[in-house]
Amino acid sequence: MEPVHTSLERLRSELHQSPVCLLVRFRSIRLINCRRSLVSFKYALVRKTLVCKKESRCCPNLAVIDPMQLTIGRAGGVMGFSCTFCNNWIDIEKILLHINFADIFIHRELRELWNRLRKERPELLANFEDFLFRVSTHIRDVHHEKETLEQALKRKETDHGREVRSLYEEMEQQIKIERERLQRKDSTRQQDRQTTLQRELLRKEQELEGIVLRQRQLENQLHSLNSEQLETRVQNDRLRQLNEDLIEQLERTKTNLGKAQANLMNLRKQEQEEQECKKRDAYKVSQNIQKEKQSLLRQLELLRDINKKLRDEKDVFEAKKLDNLKKNPAVPMLCVQFAH
Repeated sequence: MEPVHTSLERLRSELHQSPVCLLVRFRSIRLINCRRSLVSFKYALVRKTLVCKKESRCCPNLAVIDPMQLTIGRAGGVMGFSCTFCNNWIDIEKILLHINFADIFIHRELRELWNRLRKERPELLANFEDFLFRVSTHIRDVHHEKETLEQALKRKETDHGREVRSLYEEMEQQIKIERERLQRKDSTRQQDRQTTLQRELLRKEQELEGIVLRQRQLENQLHSLNSEQLETRVQNDRLRQLNEDLIEQLERTKTNLGKAQANLMNLRKQEQEEQECKKRDAYKVSQNIQKEKQSLLRQLELLRDINKKLRDEKDVFEAKKLDNLKKNPAVPMLCVQFAH
């Protein structure tokens, strides 16, 4: 779908209006389609009422509408009303139904506002009715312009679709011609390519045979590796069992070693106790020997003293004997005889 500015550019020559005017009309159509709220409508009415209060003294029948609230530059008198127009709301509904806009403006709050103005400010009722019908007329004109623009857009879309189809058919024809030209041009090239492909196919078949041979060799190697792996697994199981047996034997050896170490410690303890006992006995024996030695030494000293005393006595006796012999020589002979 084309953008709005492109559509406006295409419609400018057909509708003989400036792009600014067309853009304003499009914005007015969007505002009407959005159906302005009752708050905006009341705001416009209040602005119109304030302006009418200022100008009622000099121009009582002039109805001024704010340009920002859908102002229409129509001359006075088009759908205008005097101060005595429409005594009840039903007349306004009939007129709005006649111009096909009663579904927009027939509203409970709007009716209450009309009744309030009629009761409290009857001098503003004509301005309100005039403003209401001016807006209705503007909406009707905008709808008419909207329909005109929509029809123009539909015509443009139809023309655009026709042009697109024509361009598409022309493009298809050109593609077909180009395809035929390329097919004729590529006929000889295709034969050369077929020959090249046959050569390439033969080379690929040779490579495939080499690959198959290599695959068989690899399968044989794989079979050998599987056999070796099986033998290795069996050997590993045997070594694992041997390792477990050695570990169990090591545990038993450790247990026996612990017991032997305990026995050795007991034997060392007993030997140490025996050595200590022997040391005590040897000490006692040495003490006894020392005592006996001292006793023997005392006895030896005593014997030495006795021996010395006896020697002294013997020497004294010999001395006396010699003295006696010197004095009486016959006495020794008697003694000798007596001894015999």
